[in-house]
Amino acid sequence: MVEKTLFAISPDETRPSLSGVFLEAQASGKLRLVASDGHRLSLIERFVPNLDPASWPPAILPRKGLVEARKLLEKPALSLSKGGDEEVEMTVQGVLAGFKKGSTELSMRLIEGEFPDYRQVVPTQSKHLLSFERNEFFNAIRRLLILTTERSRGVKLQAEKGKMEISVNNPDLGEGVEEVEIAYEGSGLSIGFNGRYLVDMVGVLEEGCRLQMSLNDEASPGVLRIEGDEDYLYVIMPMRIF
Repeated sequence: MVEKTLFAISPDETRPSLSGVFLEAQASGKLRLVASDGHRLSLIERFVPNLDPASWPPAILPRKGLVEARKLLEKPALSLSKGGDEEVEMTVQGVLAGFKKGSTELSMRLIEGEFPDYRQVVPTQSKHLLSFERNEFFNAIRRLLILTTERSRGVKLQAEKGKMEISVNNPDLGEGVEEVEIAYEGSGLSIGFNGRYLVDMVGVLEEGCRLQMSLNDEASPGVLRIEGDEDYLYVIMPMRIF
């Protein structure tokens, strides 16, 4: 969950409420993490046994604290040499959040402020649904990003029945075009995105999975999901590509 949200945190220190990951317990018994920098939003939730939503206040976990927490969570336990998983205890109390794994404890100070109403930016309907392989899409975007600059990472997606053309056009570095196979039966559509934002999200996904992209028009945000996982989504704002 941390891996799939940490990359979307805003680097802008003047917007402290977006400089961490928002934690929120759901009435369904799931724990939700949300991160956004204003241009994209990553949301994931997972079921937690015996979770009491009433006892979990909403909180914003800081980036640096989560980076250290990820190291702690990834570190294998000596007692698990034969495989398995180790329980981790997490607490949120007052202005602090804590993680405990075995004999190691980590605490972090929560970010003060109120996280924006992220639900308003998540599209509830879509006119077009595209489905494609993660690896093919990821590798195509990465190759095309070579022809972009830090100032402009724009890539253009053009979808039609059965295929999607991905292209970049840089006056200084040249043009590039990649084509990937998609499952799509609708009319032709075109939209631009920041290619780096696409790579950031797709890069943390498991190899071999299939993705679904929901679109409305060239001026509306797109939504990326993993097929078969309704509890993880990524919203990305479009770019005007000339």
